[in-house]
Amino acid sequence: MDLPFKPQHLKRYKEITQLMLKIAHPDWLKKIDTSSHVFVNNLPNASLEGILAGKFGAAANAELVSENGGSAFSSSAGPLTPRPGSASLYQSFSPHDDDPLQPPTENEIAQSQELLAELERMGPTFVRLGQVLASRPDVLPSSYLPALSQLGDHSEAMALDVVNSVFVTEFGQSSASLFRNFHPIPLSVSPFGQTHSATLHDGHKVIVKVLRPNVRQQVLDDLDAFSEIVRFYDQYTHIAKDFDIYGNLTVFRKIILSELDFRQEAHSLRAIKENLKDLEFIIIPTPVDQFCTTRILTMNVIEGKKLSEINSVGLSRVRRGKLAEQVFYAYMKQILEDGFVDGDLDPDSVLVTKEGKIGLLNFGMVVRIAPEVQERLLQLLGSVAESRPEMVSDIILSLAEKRPNADDSGFRKAICTLVLVHRDMAVEHLECGRVFQGIALEASRWGFDLPAEVAMLGTALVKVDEISHLIDPNFDANAFIHTSISEIMKRRMAKALSPIHLFQNAMETAGFLERLPSKLSQIISSVADNDLQVTVHAIDEKVLISGFQKIANRITTGLILAALIMGASNLMQVPSKFMLFGYPGIAMLCFLFAAGVGFFLVLEILIGDRKRQ
Repeated sequence: MDLPFKPQHLKRYKEITQLMLKIAHPDWLKKIDTSSHVFVNNLPNASLEGILAGKFGAAANAELVSENGGSAFSSSAGPLTPRPGSASLYQSFSPHDDDPLQPPTENEIAQSQELLAELERMGPTFVRLGQVLASRPDVLPSSYLPALSQLGDHSEAMALDVVNSVFVTEFGQSSASLFRNFHPIPLSVSPFGQTHSATLHDGHKVIVKVLRPNVRQQVLDDLDAFSEIVRFYDQYTHIAKDFDIYGNLTVFRKIILSELDFRQEAHSLRAIKENLKDLEFIIIPTPVDQFCTTRILTMNVIEGKKLSEINSVGLSRVRRGKLAEQVFYAYMKQILEDGFVDGDLDPDSVLVTKEGKIGLLNFGMVVRIAPEVQERLLQLLGSVAESRPEMVSDIILSLAEKRPNADDSGFRKAICTLVLVHRDMAVEHLECGRVFQGIALEASRWGFDLPAEVAMLGTALVKVDEISHLIDPNFDANAFIHTSISEIMKRRMAKALSPIHLFQNAMETAGFLERLPSKLSQIISSVADNDLQVTVHAIDEKVLISGFQKIANRITTGLILAALIMGASNLMQVPSKFMLFGYPGIAMLCFLFAAGVGFFLVLEILIGDRKRQ
């Protein structure tokens, strides 16, 4: 039996499986085929029942047996008790859930802290996985989300000699040679690297991000092990297919690998800076190209204070309202027009300068959105803002992939309730982002897999709304959504009518007209040679003709029998020497023949039609 396991990954398989079971959607556990068995190198087997038992604290252990027969995969996950129905932050929107939204229990808080410690112990790949999952309430139970927001806060800083080794590898020189001044104490530390302040030889102050040595290879190994586990689940259970685990892993792989190449972040910074150049109060850092490589990113400093200290800047209420509008619009434009989603949006990465402008700093986890998905998201946001549940359902179903157990009717009812609850809320409680997150959750519950961009859009809107309200507590995001959607739609239409776009359409039309004569000539020639064939994919004509023949035969037989009965009734009045049962014999024979044939015809219809069904 060919399994995708590699001996060098056995320890990682154990840790990943325990992690998946710890955060598993309860419906996943119902899908596991407990009759299946785990094999490694054709040695003794262990039932997946053991893994499930480990999930709920039973004495049974799940084991992958190594070559020497020792336990390489024993589970001790402990007493884990997930809330029924995959409790979510937005469970209150769900009409089919019996239990209303409840605050996390002490046990759930303890479990989430245990998960936090376990992810940090497993290393940078899984810390980043937890941070990405924090934006996917449709994937992860809500009791874990608060803890995931703390991930990465306890990462260990690299020593200066380790940082210098990266500079020597990339530039052939140490930081002391490249910069007039390089501060050895990092400003911030993440699982993948850390950030330092520095001064160029020309006097410009910069921020330098340095990637940890060997972290890329470690991440690639972890991703390989994760993919092998998912392929195993795909082979032995339905959960990988039914819950699109492989699709979500593919999205995560793209996100995390892009973060390991600082050239992509530099490209994102330049693109976003260009896209937002018309917003006078928004500042984006500029990469310093000569000091940017795969593992080092250098950009100019934006000096300012955190949003929590905005009151100390002394901005007027009007200015704060303008700043909130531009920040909200900047992120809306990125998502719906430019095709960028910042998957790691954080209020701490937003600064207020002394000039009263907003600096947007972190664009390391940027997800690109395809143009056709942008258009559907724009329509979806407009439909949510206008409280049109049927349109919302139609757009979601056009974007989603349907699982075998999907329930269209239940999903439409849930979306209708969610959108109408949003409509009936007081203005100060309206949050389109949470509605989007609720939509993603309902889609998952009712058997539909949405593109990750939908859930990430919901999380981004929630964070942008939070940032806007920190800038201006009186900012009305929902009213602004209507205005910004109208402006973005106008620009998209203007772009469609731009000279370049019109020229492309004209070229396509010219190509069609150029090919048209030859196509018409081929059709006319085929008609002249009697070779024209038209294929129509319809029902089987033989079956159709056979059915018509049976109907015609039955009608004809019925008419003959009716004629015999009518003839027999007329012959009853004619005197005859041949009598049968006291009646003229010929009349009685006709009547009995008609009755017998009619009886058998009825039997044939009843029995034959039932067999064909």
